[in-house]
Parts: sequence; C-alpha cells; structure tokens
Amino acid sequence: MTGTEIITAFNTLRAGLKELNEYAKIAEDRKIKDLVSATLDQIIPIQFGLSDLKQENDQLRTEIASLNERLNEKAKFIYKRNAAWKITDNGEEGPYCPNCHNRLVAESAIPGISAKRYNCFTCTSSVTIT
Repeated sequence: MTGTEIITAFNTLRAGLKELNEYAKIAEDRKIKDLVSATLDQIIPIQFGLSDLKQENDQLRTEIASLNERLNEKAKFIYKRNAAWKITDNGEEGPYCPNCHNRLVAESAIPGISAKRYNCFTCTSSVTIT
C-alpha cells in the first residue's frame, strides 16, 4: 500500500467516524458520542503524522533518484593510471578527475619519467598519470 493509498484510507475512516458521530447525536447515546469524539481526537495527530511521513517518503524517493543518476553516470567511467576515463562510442576519452569526474588540465611533464601531472580546477585535486 502506497503512502497516498494509506492517506486515502485514513480519510475514508475519518469521514466514517464523523458520520457515526452524527448518528450518535441523533440517537442521543452519550457513550457512543464520547467514544466517537475521543477517537476523532486521536485521529488528528495521526493524520499530521501520515502527512509528514508522505512528505519524507517523497523526499527520499527524490534522493534515491538522484543517487541512482550519479551511479549511472559513474558507470560510464573506467579507472586506470590514477585517473578516470570516460567510455564513449569511439573508445575512451580523458583523463577525468577520479574524484569529481570533471576534465583534468595538464600542469606539466615530470622530468625523467613518462608521467604527467594533471590538476582538477573543480575539486583542486592533483593526479599523476603514468
């Protein structure tokens, strides 16, 4: 049962109790009136709680969708030689920052070895690619 279905069922229950309360007034049965009135008083905080839960559930669904999107984006990369490389239809493209996946900018070659240092201007990390 979804949050919306629970709230709908709850509202139906509340409406039924209100109708029962009206019948109790007509019947002039004090015990039934008091019982229905007490039940209605208990339902109001529950209704607010359900509304809060529905809002929290909606926020969590949005957060899950965002995290899934980030996971899908991360799946488009492979990691080798200390950097991320984007997988495209034409092969690999890069290098990209292994932390934030933004394009790295070459700083300089390291003398004496076949490595090059790259900087990420987004998250300020530095990567040496061999």
